[in-house]
Amino acid sequence: MGKQLKAPVTIAIGLLCENSIIAASDSQMTMGGNKDLDAEKITAIKFKGSSALVAQAGGVAMAARALGFMQDLASGSEISDEWTVANTAQEAIRQLRELMARQQNGCTQAELNEYIDDSDLGFGFLVAHYFRDSPFVFSINLRNGVASVAASARSKYYAAIGSGSALAMYLLKNYTKPQMPFNLGYGLVSYVVEEVKINDTWCSGSTSVATLSPGDDEPDVIHPAIIHEVGQAMVSINQSICKERNVSVVNEIKAISGEFSRRRRKREAQNPKN
Repeated sequence: MGKQLKAPVTIAIGLLCENSIIAASDSQMTMGGNKDLDAEKITAIKFKGSSALVAQAGGVAMAARALGFMQDLASGSEISDEWTVANTAQEAIRQLRELMARQQNGCTQAELNEYIDDSDLGFGFLVAHYFRDSPFVFSINLRNGVASVAASARSKYYAAIGSGSALAMYLLKNYTKPQMPFNLGYGLVSYVVEEVKINDTWCSGSTSVATLSPGDDEPDVIHPAIIHEVGQAMVSINQSICKERNVSVVNEIKAISGEFSRRRRKREAQNPKN
């Protein structure tokens, strides 16, 4: 049986809204077995006349190197098609993997992946941008270095990576919809990250949210204090609703169980055992 792969810790989210892409992440930073809570994990990569957003999950040391390679490749280049940014991310990770392999005495790709896993160096990116007013979000990670479409106008409208991604995807599926207004979208991604931080010990710190719209030279960053206030308010509301719902569900279960118990006693009375 093969070795089970571990998702990069922490959380990053991408959501397509009406005329905007919203990226969100926590701020927990992992370096080997250590963690800190003040990492900036949403980065603007500047192309000629436009920008892309990169939200990351996982180890920050190698992610920072990849982002540096990616910015060097992007500088002076135009986003000429929907795959330009994804291909730039792929090339950046190829360069990083080549550097890491040399540092490991020319190890094979399989040996490099084993080193990445054993040293907790893995990371993932959600790479978001516009091309001809159409939004795209690609996912890519250090281990395989191959980008794939995570969200677009032709596919899903949300994406998540990291150890908290399963819960995030569940919440995004249930609370979001295509072409949501921006104000509702950023409130919901704030809530989703806060909820993930409550339930996943590898996700913590402040929540960062940045947005990108068609034609933007640079993304907009929403103040962390606003994001925290909105997220906490929505968590509180959800907890109150869940409490009321749970009471209602328990009462319904009691009523149903009582009815079935009554029927069972009636059958037993009608058909006594010899």
